[in-house]
Amino acid sequence: MVTVNLGACDADALKSRLWDEYRIEVPIGARRGTSLRVSAQGYTTRADIEKLVDALRTLLPQLRT
Repeated sequence: MVTVNLGACDADALKSRLWDEYRIEVPIGARRGTSLRVSAQGYTTRADIEKLVDALRTLLPQLRT
């Protein structure tokens, strides 16, 4: 498990768009900046993680506040 600080961005929009556009569901918090928690399980593949990283590369520049 790892928590990643994403800086200032619209956490609600990020969570919604990750699901709506990529079918990715991850916990996202917005207490002291936006953070995302990734918890890989035995069934999580490298492709799953790469899909998340690619989605974040696309969405974060659009959602920075």
